[in-house]
Amino acid sequence: MKPSWIETDEERLHTLRPLVEGGRASVEEIIEYARIVQRLRLGQEKPPTGEEPAGKILAEGLRRFPDEPRLLRELAAHLRMRGDNSGSRRLLRKALRLCKERGEFDSVDSIAKELADDFFCDGCDALDAGDHIEAEGRFRRALRLYPLHADAWGHLGIIHESRGNWLEAGRCYWRGLQLGRIACHETELHDRWIAKVTRSPKEARTHYWGQLSTRPYLRAIYNWAQLLYQRKDLRGALVYAEESLLANANDNTGARYLVYSILRVLGKKSEMGKLARQYPGESLSHEADQLEIRCFGSPINKQQRRGKPN
Repeated sequence: MKPSWIETDEERLHTLRPLVEGGRASVEEIIEYARIVQRLRLGQEKPPTGEEPAGKILAEGLRRFPDEPRLLRELAAHLRMRGDNSGSRRLLRKALRLCKERGEFDSVDSIAKELADDFFCDGCDALDAGDHIEAEGRFRRALRLYPLHADAWGHLGIIHESRGNWLEAGRCYWRGLQLGRIACHETELHDRWIAKVTRSPKEARTHYWGQLSTRPYLRAIYNWAQLLYQRKDLRGALVYAEESLLANANDNTGARYLVYSILRVLGKKSEMGKLARQYPGESLSHEADQLEIRCFGSPINKQQRRGKPN
């Protein structure tokens, strides 16, 4: 027995096919038709017969509507999924130019971010491979396309920090943090709208880290807090590390170790105990020791024992 979604898709496919093949389909119908064909090809062992591949459907649609940004973006996404990054970027650049000419600035921003995301991913690959020069070039290219790319700013800061340029690293981290906050605010507004429509109050709260749009903020705030920590601005670092925990109690970045180390140095034992109860089953003390060794060469909280009198 076929799943209900396959039956629904096949019925819709039957309705759309004559419109697309007869050249009477709208842009929205062409895109919907291509998506259904792709879903059915991926969701069934035996692909539907008599249907062109989704990429060919979109390419034929572009022959009818050669200057339609929505079709350009849809085909670009299809090519990217198949590993054709150069073809995808070529189509996105054309879509970007068309939207700029038409004053469709919301689309301009989203297309620019798509392109910037591609170059950002290239930069991350280069960074992982240890090629900091190539990574920096890719991150800067991403920022030329989309100056509001929080993650590109944050990763550019990582490169500057690795070179010992703390001032420039701090500038990049701070920029990424501020831009990440904007993205989180937009996400929270969207979640509240969803909660209002569905009448589900639980959906009003943004699930940090669970959503890709909030991760640049969490990465940037951790990098900024750790930079302050390494510069021995412990109270400043504590403010931002605690902000990270407040936003994302699951703490995927490790801000709790920064907080524990700082509280230990400041001698705030009751707050250390409260934090330990918040994260049971792990040794915050050990992790804080390891953090201090990485940042300062040795634990900074250990007090020297007084020698016994002769």
